[in-house]
Amino acid sequence: MGDIGVGKSSLINYSIEDEQVINYSGETNLVDITFKKINLKDNAIINYGMWDFSGKQDSIRIRTELYQEFHSIAYCFDLSNKTSFQNLENWIKEVKKYGGEKLIPICIGMKSDLNKVVDFNTVQNFCQKNKMNYFETSIKDLNSVKKFFVEFGNVLFDYIKKGK
Repeated sequence: MGDIGVGKSSLINYSIEDEQVINYSGETNLVDITFKKINLKDNAIINYGMWDFSGKQDSIRIRTELYQEFHSIAYCFDLSNKTSFQNLENWIKEVKKYGGEKLIPICIGMKSDLNKVVDFNTVQNFCQKNKMNYFETSIKDLNSVKKFFVEFGNVLFDYIKKGK
């Protein structure tokens, strides 16, 4: 979840195409669904089912009907756009309002290759307050994207392994 233009679709597109999507400028219509298997620690495999929702208001009906079906949710913001970070509070409120309080939340700072205007300590405090792990990535750094998906998968794996 996150504002339009923060890089959600580019991140997902890279994950399935294993190549850079530097000039992606398409807008998600309402929702795109993608699946990807990733090998984790302890010989575990995670099957990601990624739902890429539009940041537009007209996708709210679809989003709100599905929150209860998910295991996790990623809140994404653009590290070079302070407003996109500030708007995460609104995305969290929406998810909680429609039954997503049991989801495993993570926060992703996108576009880490650009000039960062969002202070790291501010993000850390926000993530601690909202009990979520924090990752930074850039689709221009393919290793950081791969690392993100593996680390996030391991977080989910550990959570499920504990039986929560």
